[in-house]
Amino acid sequence: MREQRLAILMVLVTALVAVLIMAPVFAQTASNDATKATVTKGTKGTGTADNDPNIKGKSPDNDPNAKVPPPPGKGVATRGPNPWPCRVNVDNRTGWKIQVYVDGQFDGLSSPWGNAYMNTGSGTTGFYGIATFTDGSKVTWGPWSFTCPANGTFTWTLNP
Repeated sequence: MREQRLAILMVLVTALVAVLIMAPVFAQTASNDATKATVTKGTKGTGTADNDPNIKGKSPDNDPNAKVPPPPGKGVATRGPNPWPCRVNVDNRTGWKIQVYVDGQFDGLSSPWGNAYMNTGSGTTGFYGIATFTDGSKVTWGPWSFTCPANGTFTWTLNP
């Protein structure tokens, strides 16, 4: 009887080890195939964001007179050639606050060492990041054009 219990225990331990070894393989297979990523380094420069040609609308404030039509679905952006949403993860790997612009318009602020998430439509989308400093210097990322996957996530990693 003791040998039978030992054999059952060995089978269970072997099965557990096999599951732990294969778990990363199954997780990769189940991941979203529409996920893409790009890593970029910042470019140092001088001047203010006020005279930057890559920024069309700097203010994060809303214009009370602007007429923005609602998208086809609540919270779904419809930029790009396709109406499907795409989530963008801005992975900030710096100790700086980075202003993020989508197609020249301010879309969010990524905190130091943090991540900022924003939604856009699928297709080609322009991104630009800028960290401004009190001494008048700046570090920029882009402008970059990415193809955002339909119903997927695009990760843009910003390095110093």
